[in-house]
Amino acid sequence: MIRIVLRQFISGIDPASLTILFFTVACSYVVPWKIVSFIKFRKVKQLQALGKEMLPN
Repeated sequence: MIRIVLRQFISGIDPASLTILFFTVACSYVVPWKIVSFIKFRKVKQLQALGKEMLPN
């Protein structure tokens, strides 16, 4: 039921608005994913730096 209603709603939108809608949805997924990936990368880099300092020379 929801699928039919959404399909009717989306088919009634003009192409410019539909483009903006899909761009907004894509950004709402990509931007947080990139931010979380960068935070995880920094954490791994810090752990690697600490691990190298703790190794005996």
